[in-house]
Amino acid sequence: MEFEQSQKIIEEYLEKYKLRDLGKCYKQIVQHIDLLQNDKELTKFNMDFMVDQTRVLMKAILSDGLDIDQCRFIEAFSELIFNWNANVEKNPDIDLYTQIMKRMVGIIILLQNNIALMKKANDRWHVLTNWAPPAYDMSKAYLESLLKKYK
Repeated sequence: MEFEQSQKIIEEYLEKYKLRDLGKCYKQIVQHIDLLQNDKELTKFNMDFMVDQTRVLMKAILSDGLDIDQCRFIEAFSELIFNWNANVEKNPDIDLYTQIMKRMVGIIILLQNNIALMKKANDRWHVLTNWAPPAYDMSKAYLESLLKKYK
């Protein structure tokens, strides 16, 4: 996913749901990215806060049923945190959490797609199994009349 695309997804989600702490974390990361691009010294930041925010996202994945917007947000945010961490802090906890989040969100999206596909297949199966051609119904009646006749 491209950085600009990730930014758009994250900003729309943060604006929609007013997630204050994740918003602070996002602003800090974007500020660091801007400083790195301009070869400037990074501002001071609270690493524990950043780790806590990755834990918040992990808890959301583990405790809530996620819709596609939440999955896209978590995927984009975890990728942003992963890249920031790789360039700034190299914190092993953040590295681990972000890799786990990316895999889990991928699995959740795959499962959601499979569930939707299975629902369609199930609906189609019910339509096909409840349908019998008129000739079969006529043959069934004819067969019953023959059975009665020869008993």
